[in-house]
Amino acid sequence: MAPVKASELKWHLKGGLAGYARTHITAPFTAMAHAQSWAASWWITMMGLATLIASALTADNLFWWFLPIAGPQILAPFIITFSSTRPSGRASALAGLFWVPMEVEIPAISTSQIGILKDWRRIEAENAPLPPDDDGPAAPQALQSPA
Repeated sequence: MAPVKASELKWHLKGGLAGYARTHITAPFTAMAHAQSWAASWWITMMGLATLIASALTADNLFWWFLPIAGPQILAPFIITFSSTRPSGRASALAGLFWVPMEVEIPAISTSQIGILKDWRRIEAENAPLPPDDDGPAAPQALQSPA
């Protein structure tokens, strides 16, 4: 078994990307460079190429059967680069792709919590102390200098 650093293990257990070194990750919410996507998926591309080449050399009637699987494998770096952009994320959201059930229909408990939070904020705003005079904020008695 390969040695694992404790910091790497903690990072993965907290939800970090598994299988991809965090030293290669740029700022959050930025598109991956093609070189980064190639570094992350070169082996997938090679497996797709090997599958198609092997099927073409040994059983050419299976070439078309393997193409729906090996084709996207070969295009993996391009798919990763494209799918990491904001426009592709917006387009997939508009198309309803990759949605989780909470995004489709908010559960009743969540709408109840949102309503309660709005009520609390309204009550808090109604009961907020009046702003101080134009002389600036009033200092507490303990901080006022004797005059």
